[in-house]
Amino acid sequence: MQRFLKWVLALLLVVIIIGGGWFWLQRQPSSDSASPRRPIIQKTVRVVGVGDSLTQGIGYDDDHQATYRF
Repeated sequence: MQRFLKWVLALLLVVIIIGGGWFWLQRQPSSDSASPRRPIIQKTVRVVGVGDSLTQGIGYDDDHQATYRF
């Protein structure tokens, strides 16, 4: 009897999930009634990096690990 109850509850859960998804999908605005999309405007972007060799990407040659003494 418990096995049958588990199958019924599992089936009920699946039906609720599918029904909820269908209900949510029906409430979504259709793509036809949505506002017209604006065209994509391409812009030129320039990035400037000010710094040293780390900014350029060369790296840090020496591994200057700080030693702290308390």
